[in-house]
Amino acid sequence: ALNKSDLPAAAGPREIPAPCVEVSATRGAGLERLAASIGAALGEGKQAAEGAPLVLTVRHRRALEEADAAVARALPLLEDGELAAVHLRESLSALAAVVGETPSEEVLREIFSRFCVGK
Repeated sequence: ALNKSDLPAAAGPREIPAPCVEVSATRGAGLERLAASIGAALGEGKQAAEGAPLVLTVRHRRALEEADAAVARALPLLEDGELAAVHLRESLSALAAVVGETPSEEVLREIFSRFCVGK
């Protein structure tokens, strides 16, 4: 978004190598276009399966991908319960990380790297 579109432009939309919307926060101009652009970028209007979850963090996405891969490894091994169980445990561990049941050191580092903890 290019704010302050009500003032003389130092650069216009054509000079910026990315999609942009001109807005004026003081006048409220362009805010609807900005909201529509943000919605389009987030996939608003695309139909997802009813009840389909929305994955908001990269960490969750990776954990869900790990869980999916572990289940895929387990499926051909279902005849041999012990071997399949190893992969199913991996899947459960990845899912537990998503719901916060087992915060590993990596998860804690990731979470606290986003916050400035005062002295």
